[in-house]
Amino acid sequence: MDDKYKIMTLKYLYELLDLKQYEKKLENNNLDSIITGFNDFKYFTLLSNGNISTFTEEERQEFLSFDKYSIEEMLSNDEISNKIISFIKRTFQKFYFSDTKGEYIQYNQDTGLQIVPDDAFALGINYRIKYEDYSDEKSFEISKIIAQIINDIQFNKSKEKGLKVGVIENKGLALDNNFLVR
Repeated sequence: MDDKYKIMTLKYLYELLDLKQYEKKLENNNLDSIITGFNDFKYFTLLSNGNISTFTEEERQEFLSFDKYSIEEMLSNDEISNKIISFIKRTFQKFYFSDTKGEYIQYNQDTGLQIVPDDAFALGINYRIKYEDYSDEKSFEISKIIAQIINDIQFNKSKEKGLKVGVIENKGLALDNNFLVR
């Protein structure tokens, strides 16, 4: 059930931060997505982990009531989706950030160790340059585009929406290998 909450949180962030525009930019640069599963999110994943034990009993019951829906129903049925997104808006601070201590979470990605404050959403931007398109020039060009996207999300979009968001670049390996740095 926590996975469903994460997927719906990603849907909320996807719409709020208008991540579709960045996905189009990545597609237009002929990059492969390395995410399998849901077509709704081609290049972005939510790396942040949450904790259901922070919910009140009433919130826990509401949270558990969503378990009857499949992920496909949650994403495609507007009525169900809106109900769950409304719940997420009310509870994401508790779920993701109830235990913040001013520390950083370190993500060990193929691009090296990257950190995000523990009071920020950690989004993964996941892509791979197609083998037939690879060159040093193309790699440099893509690095500039990725840096622009990361900066825009972290320093413009998220601040505009009153959220803290850190974006972790992943060029093709492990997506969820993270640990706390004190």
